[in-house]
Amino acid sequence: MNRRSLLMALSLLSLPSCRRAPPKDPVLVIGAGVAGLSAAARLRRAGLPVVVLEARDRVGGRVHASTTFAAHPIDLGAELMHGRGIATWELVTDRRARTRPVSNVVERHAGQLMPFHGEPSDAVATAFVELVAGLPSGADLTLAQAFERLEPRVPPEALRALRTQVSLDADLETMSARAVLAIVSDPNREGGDFVIEGGMSGLLPALQGDTRVRLGFVVEHIEVLSGGVRVTSKAGEVVAGSSAIVTLPLGVLRANDVRFSPPLPTQKREAIEGLGMAAAVKLFYRFSTPAVRAGTDALVVDDALPRFFWVGTFRAGGEQVVTGWATHDDARRLLGMGETAALTRGLEALRHALRSNVTPVSMRWSEWESQPFTRGAYSMTRAGGLGLRERLATPTEGRLFWAGEATALEAEASTVHGAFNSGRRAADELLRG
Repeated sequence: MNRRSLLMALSLLSLPSCRRAPPKDPVLVIGAGVAGLSAAARLRRAGLPVVVLEARDRVGGRVHASTTFAAHPIDLGAELMHGRGIATWELVTDRRARTRPVSNVVERHAGQLMPFHGEPSDAVATAFVELVAGLPSGADLTLAQAFERLEPRVPPEALRALRTQVSLDADLETMSARAVLAIVSDPNREGGDFVIEGGMSGLLPALQGDTRVRLGFVVEHIEVLSGGVRVTSKAGEVVAGSSAIVTLPLGVLRANDVRFSPPLPTQKREAIEGLGMAAAVKLFYRFSTPAVRAGTDALVVDDALPRFFWVGTFRAGGEQVVTGWATHDDARRLLGMGETAALTRGLEALRHALRSNVTPVSMRWSEWESQPFTRGAYSMTRAGGLGLRERLATPTEGRLFWAGEATALEAEASTVHGAFNSGRRAADELLRG
């Protein structure tokens, strides 16, 4: 037995046994994003027939790259690996992809460029953890409320740095402080963020393998029947299955774009409505020569829109791509401007940060708010909403199983590795019967 065969055998031993006889009809996986492909791979490895249905003309969901904008792929959606211990490193290893940490972050604040991460931020982060962990059982705060309580306890500049850092991805006025505590307490996230040469989408072949996906199948109706499930497309096509794993994004579920028969139970609907869906915008600027000096991975600008930029660390032919990032209210402001005005506004912010009149040779944006098969960038837990993700993940009618980043553990939600793990979890639930 060679090494690859041995590893495959060991991985099969770790799969839950299928208590029922293998079904005659296939398991239907709704969506070919990371969660759907992960679930399909798990089921096929256990010997079950699988049909993956995907509305788009490609796989990957919110993992998608442009191969025409620059000399190297640019991720239009998910891009960063969050931590050294997350499960998706196995895909990086499989693809033998190179990665690089996002470690040297500088900030333009009060007219000066300075390191963004430092001991004051670490100290106030510790105070935040102690505050939230010390809340009474069942109590929660918004991030804004938590920071208000921290004001008398920590130096103002230290609190400002943490507020700036957290607000780059989270809505301070609505997001749960307990949810953020789960994220910052996750040991798998230690080590910071990493970017992947060739983009996050370069990992998809390792995930899909030889799983066949039926593209262009826009699901309109999912029915649970006495002996299985039936899925109907908007074009009237019908596919029958023994059961289904639903990986539809939260934004699609919230919009009621897919009908369920029987209707979803109240607790499931409450989870769908109770979780939030974040807006996000990425602004891409391609320069023929580097605009940002070597050694700088990212820039934070405290008085601009957007307030965060990172640098494409893998360059070809001397060109450089700088990406602006905005979420929540900042993203909605940019979306309201339209692409051309938003790119102009972002370029002004970048020039302000660099104190240089840099001029890109091309620019474009990416947003998921208007995309009918996502309707938003990623899920978020509002204050008081702990437990909603678990409700969303709970199987329905013994035939519908649920995956996707919105169903992930709180510490992993809104991430690629959370979607990846949720697909495996849903497949294991189905296999256990």
